[in-house]
Parts: sequence; structure tokens; C-alpha cells
Amino acid sequence: MLYQSHSAPISIRRGKSFDFVPHAHHSVEILICTEGNYRVSCNFQERILHRGDAMIAFSNDVHAYCKTPEAQGIMIIVSPNLLPQSSQSLLHKQYGNFYISRDMHLVELGEALCEEFSGDADMDVMVGYLYVICGRIRKELPTLSDPPSLDAEIFSKILQYLSENYTQKLSLRSISDHFGISACHLSRTFTQKLSCSFLHYLHSLRVEHAKHLLRHSAQSILEIAYDSGFSDQRTFNR
Repeated sequence: MLYQSHSAPISIRRGKSFDFVPHAHHSVEILICTEGNYRVSCNFQERILHRGDAMIAFSNDVHAYCKTPEAQGIMIIVSPNLLPQSSQSLLHKQYGNFYISRDMHLVELGEALCEEFSGDADMDVMVGYLYVICGRIRKELPTLSDPPSLDAEIFSKILQYLSENYTQKLSLRSISDHFGISACHLSRTFTQKLSCSFLHYLHSLRVEHAKHLLRHSAQSILEIAYDSGFSDQRTFNR
């Protein structure tokens, strides 16, 4: 996921199952379950999606997927700039949940959008489908009267920063200094919210990037290790 170019205004992927660690980015991400069920989380709320259910993660929302058997779905990743008319009414609000239940019209719309994207894609047609999908989602999401806590907002920004810079030389200290917070506090936050250390999480992002390069490039193992952000092949192999 993170290795895909964030400059593309829209990306649509049909898959049997998705599996990815908690992450955040600027794009809006929608997952529509078409068969089976998905185990997902958004801003640390976990849900099981069944056929007709959907999850939406807005800009900077922390979201994750856990691989489940026999799951099928459509994932839509779209830049907020592609939907300017929805920016004020949908993308800039804070919502009480991120899950839409049993809307079979979303499945039909997602299938049509996926077919358009995989064929001779017409951007105007795709944007039209996206507005309808976002409109149906907006009807189901209650808004929050209070903004998220400062800690949650900062942690979301940290995950987004990591998702954009994980191939660079990073450390717990450099990240804590960059965001002006205590390294000990940041370490505890990773343990509390993600049940793993900062370094384990960073390595997880780099491994996902390396897996993509192993499948889709002709680079050597050492080149892939360095391009993924590992300082040496020994750490990468481990």
C-alpha cells in the first residue's frame, strides 16, 4: 500500500484479502466488502466487515487490515483534491464511526467504479461514481461535537510521516525531536496503541516495501535492503 505513488489522484484495487499494519496518509481510503468478511480498524476501533459493509479512513486517520480467509473487496484510494465539492461537507469533519453497514448499493457502485478504472478509464465518470459513493457514506456517519485529543492527533501525524519517509534514516529520537515530544512518551504510545515498539513498526513498513520490490523488480537483495531503508543486509535478513 505505502509503496504506491501518492501523487496518483485515484487508485482502485480488487483483492481477496488485505493485510497491513496501522498507517496514515493524506489520501482518503475506502474498503467495500463484496464477499466473506474483513477484520479492520480505524483510529483504533476494530470491526468485522461483512458483504455490503464498508470502512472509510479520512486524511490522517490511522487504519489497518488483518488478513482473513475467503474475504473479497474493493479498495479505493483517492486524493481529497479530486472531490472538491465534498471537501467541506465530508472530508473535513470528525465522525463518530467509520463503518457503513449493509449497503448493497455500495457494492454495485464499487463494482462499476472498479470496472471503469480497469478499462478505458474516463475520469469524469469515475469522479461521478466517487461522489455518489461518498454521498451514501456521508448519510450514515454521525459527526462528533468534540475534536480528537491532542495525543491522538499528533500520533496520527507521526504515522503519516513514517508512511511517507520510512525509507529514510529514522530513529525514535529523530521522530520525537521532529514532533517536539518526549522519546519515552512516544515509545510508550507505540506500545499502548499498536502493541509493538517503534522499531518493530518501522521495520514492518520497510518489509512491506521490500516485499513489493522482491516481486516487481530485478534488484539484488542488497539493493532492495538499502532502498527499503535498512542500514545493512544482516538486519534485513533477520
